[in-house]
Amino acid sequence: MIEVRYLANEKLKTSRLGVIVSRRAAKRASARNRLKRLAREFFRLNNAQLKGHYEIVVRFLRAEDVELESSGVAETLRTLFKSAELI
Repeated sequence: MIEVRYLANEKLKTSRLGVIVSRRAAKRASARNRLKRLAREFFRLNNAQLKGHYEIVVRFLRAEDVELESSGVAETLRTLFKSAELI
């Protein structure tokens, strides 16, 4: 399960991203680091499309929904960002 929380902050010049990966989402540190890298890469590629300046937190919670494939994580994040009307 992936959760996205955000807060609009017009004082910022750019949006900021925080990524949290619980040990339940991935037991191995290398897998947790990969999920963080994938989330940061998605944010880097889509930062220009954001509809404002936000502080965004992405949380990876449980292992059953988390895929380590880059396309799976990117599509899930894209869906979550669109449903929150961030992009």
